[in-house]
Amino acid sequence: MANKKAEKKKVLLMKDTNNLSRGVFSNTVKISGNAREVFLDFGIVTPPLEQDTPEITQLISRIILTREHTEEFRDAMEKILKKKK
Repeated sequence: MANKKAEKKKVLLMKDTNNLSRGVFSNTVKISGNAREVFLDFGIVTPPLEQDTPEITQLISRIILTREHTEEFRDAMEKILKKKK
């Protein structure tokens, strides 16, 4: 018989004390990591202001996750994306 605690869904209640629920837009993400953590650097890429100048990417937010939480995040994203098809 499977462990009942493992089958029980986690409920996480969040309180927005910093006005973060409005969200921020990002059109790029750079993913990097090491043996213990995964870094998600979200940014906005803007077109060059003048010809022959590079695109500019402004860092909007950096999220640092443990590898375990990254795997849970991946699984949750896959589940959400499958529902939308």
